[in-house]
Amino acid sequence: MFLSPLDSKSVTGEPGIMKNDYREDTCEGQESRAQICQLLREKEELDAILSSVTDIVWSRKAGDDYKLLYINPAATAVYGYSPEELINTPGVLFDQLHPDDRGKMKQEIEATIRDGCGQLDYRIYHRDGSLRYMRGNGVVKKDDEGRPVVISGISTDVTELRLTEQELRKKIAEIENIFESITDSFISLDKNYRFTYINKEAEQLYNIKREELLNRELWCVFPNAKKLRFHTELVKAMTEQVPCSFEEFSPTADIWVSVNVYPTDNGLAVYFRNITSERTYLQRIEQQNEVLNDIARTQSHEVRGPVARIIGLAELLNHTDASDPANSEIIQGIKTSALELDSIIKKVVSKTSALTK
Repeated sequence: MFLSPLDSKSVTGEPGIMKNDYREDTCEGQESRAQICQLLREKEELDAILSSVTDIVWSRKAGDDYKLLYINPAATAVYGYSPEELINTPGVLFDQLHPDDRGKMKQEIEATIRDGCGQLDYRIYHRDGSLRYMRGNGVVKKDDEGRPVVISGISTDVTELRLTEQELRKKIAEIENIFESITDSFISLDKNYRFTYINKEAEQLYNIKREELLNRELWCVFPNAKKLRFHTELVKAMTEQVPCSFEEFSPTADIWVSVNVYPTDNGLAVYFRNITSERTYLQRIEQQNEVLNDIARTQSHEVRGPVARIIGLAELLNHTDASDPANSEIIQGIKTSALELDSIIKKVVSKTSALTK
C-alpha cells in the first residue's frame, strides 16, 4: 500500500496525509488482494481438476505457428512427455503424429478455425514408440473483432476402443468366411424379419444380390412366402424362441428346400439347402417300389393260376397210352395256360424294364 503526500492538512491537523484518503486506499488494497487470492484459489481448483482428468485438455494459439499455451498432466501418460516438455519443445506434438494423419490434422485445424469447432480421429506415437489412437474435439475463441485467438480442446485416448473394434471386425470377418465357405445357404434376420446377412450360396440359390436384400423385410421381398409353411415356422421360432426344421417346395426358386431355423439374441439364423435332387431320387425309389409291389402281386395272383392249371393238367395226361384222345384236350389246355403265362411274364418284364429307365 502506497500513501500519497498532499498539500492540504489532514483532518487531524497533521500535514501530508489525509485520514479519509488513507482509509479509502486501505479498502481498495484489501479488496484487490482479496480478488487476487480468490483468483489464485480458483486457479488452484481448476489445476487440481485438470490434473485429475484422464483426457488431455489443451490450448494453443490460433496463429500461424499454433503455439501450445497449455496442456494438462494427462498428456504424460499418452505422449510420454511432461507438459513442460511439450510446451517448451515447439512441434513435438506434430512430430508424434502418425505420418498418414499429419495432412488431415492440418486440414482439420484450418477447418476448425474457419467453422469455430471440429473433431478428428488420429493416431500418435508414444515416446516409447507404441501407437495410440486419439479422438480430438476443439473450439475457437475469437476476439472482439471476430479474429481467431485461441483454439482449446480435449483429446481422448481411444486406443483400447479401437483395438477392441479391430478385434471384433477380425472375428466378424472370420465368421463371415465360415458362412461364405459352407455349402448351405444362410441368412440372418433381425427381430423385425429384416435381412442382416446373406451368404453367397443364398444369393445364387435365389438369384438375387445381397445388396438388394440387406435391411429389407423378408415378407416384403418374398410376399408369397406368407402363404407357405416357411412363414408359419419362422414366426413360431421367433415368438416361442424354439428351433425348428422342415422341408418345403419353394415356388420362387422352383426347388425343394430343407430348412433349419434357430433363434438368436438378435433374431433368427436360417440355414437351408436345395434337396430337389434328393426328393426326385426318393420319388423315383417310391415309384420303383410301387412297380415292384405290383410285380409281386402279379406273381402272387396272376402267375399262380396258369401255373397251377399246367401242373394239374400235366398230371391228367395218359403217359401209358399217348394215343388216348383225352391227351389232345389236356395238351390244348396246357398250351392255353402256357400262352396265358407267357403274356403275364411279358407284362412283368415290361414293368421291370421301366425300373431301369
